[in-house]
Amino acid sequence: MSLKNVHLLFVMVATLLALFCGVQAFERFRADGSAVLLGAALMAVVAAALLVQYERRFLRRCREAGIR
Repeated sequence: MSLKNVHLLFVMVATLLALFCGVQAFERFRADGSAVLLGAALMAVVAAALLVQYERRFLRRCREAGIR
């Protein structure tokens, strides 16, 4: 497995973890109503979106550099 593939796998796992944490925080927010939990859920979703954007940019730069 190439370093590029390991990097992609790591970013995908990090994205899924961020989404999972966001869902968990939102479920706890619905039960408790704490604004801190809502903020944590929103921040986790933002982190997941930024990770997706990072991965897309990484793939584009790899294509431009001819890395397969």
